[in-house]
Amino acid sequence: MSAGLKPVKIAYFQISGSVGGTQELVAVDVNHDGKLDLVGANLYYPLQDSAIPVFTLLNNGSGGFTLGAQSLITGGVPATVHPREMVTGDFNGDGITDIFIADHGYDASPFPGHTNVLMLGKATGGFVDASSTLPTIPDFSHSADAADIDGDGDLDLYVGNINGGGSGPYFLINDGTAHFTVSSAGLPSDIVNRQGVYTTSLFIDVDGDGDKDLYLGSDTTNDRLLINNGAGQFIDASSSMPSGLFGPADSIRLDAKAFDFNRDGKADILSVQTNNNPFYQGAKLQVLISDGHGGFSDQSALYLDSQPTLSGWIKYVSFADINKDGSLDMIGESGDGVVAYINDGSNHFYQLAPDALFSSGGTIEVMDVNGDGVPEIVQVGNYDGKYQVTVASMQISAGNVTGTASADTIFGGSKAQTLSGKGGNDVLVGGGGNDILVGGAGADKLLGGTGSDTASYADATKAISASLANSAKNTGDAKGDVYASIENLAGSKYSDVLTGDAAGNTLSGGDGNDKLYGGAGNDKLYGGLGKDVLVGGLGKDTFVFDTKLGATNVDNIADFVVKDDTIWLDDDIFTKVGKTGHLAKDAFWIGTKAHDATDRIIYDDKSGKLWYDADGNGKEAAVLFATIDKHLKMTFADFDIIA
Repeated sequence: MSAGLKPVKIAYFQISGSVGGTQELVAVDVNHDGKLDLVGANLYYPLQDSAIPVFTLLNNGSGGFTLGAQSLITGGVPATVHPREMVTGDFNGDGITDIFIADHGYDASPFPGHTNVLMLGKATGGFVDASSTLPTIPDFSHSADAADIDGDGDLDLYVGNINGGGSGPYFLINDGTAHFTVSSAGLPSDIVNRQGVYTTSLFIDVDGDGDKDLYLGSDTTNDRLLINNGAGQFIDASSSMPSGLFGPADSIRLDAKAFDFNRDGKADILSVQTNNNPFYQGAKLQVLISDGHGGFSDQSALYLDSQPTLSGWIKYVSFADINKDGSLDMIGESGDGVVAYINDGSNHFYQLAPDALFSSGGTIEVMDVNGDGVPEIVQVGNYDGKYQVTVASMQISAGNVTGTASADTIFGGSKAQTLSGKGGNDVLVGGGGNDILVGGAGADKLLGGTGSDTASYADATKAISASLANSAKNTGDAKGDVYASIENLAGSKYSDVLTGDAAGNTLSGGDGNDKLYGGAGNDKLYGGLGKDVLVGGLGKDTFVFDTKLGATNVDNIADFVVKDDTIWLDDDIFTKVGKTGHLAKDAFWIGTKAHDATDRIIYDDKSGKLWYDADGNGKEAAVLFATIDKHLKMTFADFDIIA
């Protein structure tokens, strides 16, 4: 368990009145006061074939909650035996949020099922129990979702019944007033007859025709993708879905969310899975990328840096911007803890440590409790007749932050900062601004965010090798480090090897005899002190000389290209070279030494040596500062003077 810094502030509340254990939560404004409240459904554990009334927790406006009165729900308070999913939507067209609860009932033989729940929001606040308008079927509903499947402008429901209960899956067709008719006519007969088990469901437009199709995540069989004809008739897609990540015979899908991972305007699918053997042990997330025509490919390894590390299973995943950088992150609910992935800004996700946000598992909802625009994670547990409510508020750090010897998770703010992890396997998230991220020892995740961000190894105790192009080759303190939205590298006082990627990078060697490789892109290479080797690679590269000159500080530019590359000279070092800007024409000379008093930069094209001559007349000895290839067609235009 990590004792390092965490990006959360935890508040605990105990609220009397709990019965059983909380299984489902959803955030809605119950009393119409402009603040998000919670509606929850419980079950008994150990399991019982007995129902528990639905409850509400009202936001008190001070970061906490109070138990809502049962009178907030009129017509009798509905009760659940084993709630499995809560679906929100405006089912009767009055502009107020309603709630459907899928309840599969007692989860043991003979699996009798239980009736589902419908609560309609009232204009005066609270709900009316409208469950009596639903079919009186003992459903074993493992999932549900809502969409307008028949194009008539109101929300219909898919009820995902599995084995047990009194019925297979079906649609609830809405008449626009939240009165529903059971229909299985639009579903393939093998699904209705439960010849396969489908444990999660998602309405999603996979073919871009404007109506909602239906993804059914399977239990140890193949997923199904059903194409809607626009009138509520569903047929199998022509393309088969990829196998699950535990294998085709052992993958159980527990949740599915639509998310456009590759930003092509087509909705992709995140499939949440667990293992059948051993049963419900382990969790994996599968990223299914849509081709826009009903076909999907598994690209999980491209968009997720790793699979969840917990031993248990994940029930749900939510998308929310928890570090206030404008990109949606992923938060998963598990009995073993909260699983969180940070979005690097390009929809590639990086997993936080299992205890980075919470050290315990339970039922959660991601919601903005205090109205500041940053979502909190609210966990509701139950003990000794009380709701145990934990509110985790994300902490966005301002200014420079130094971590501990343990694994730290630090979220930076919108301005330039230096975040230092020290020891441990840290996660440093820069946020906005041009940040410097110092992971230190350990296998660190360095996520720059927006701006031009630097992974720095200035504190390393020995030489490192760091590559933005292939971090698997890193050594020293950089070994195990992962980069996202990192544009620049800074080395140590030892002899380092720094390698850029295909973008424009800034590589700073620091002290030591370093080797810098820019790669593709328009790079800037700062050798620093020592005898460095500078390789710009492809692109229009800049080689910067801004440290004290001397015999021990002569760099080799291994691939200077006259038509593309430039050498920058700092006027604090080259004090007599001239004014900032382009080098004067008469300040450059090709030869073995200066030929008049105006010469400052001399290129010996026979040896490849570059000299700085402060006076051009021999009174002050010329100083060698770099070597390049011989016989280049160098001119004054290859040099700029910087402040």
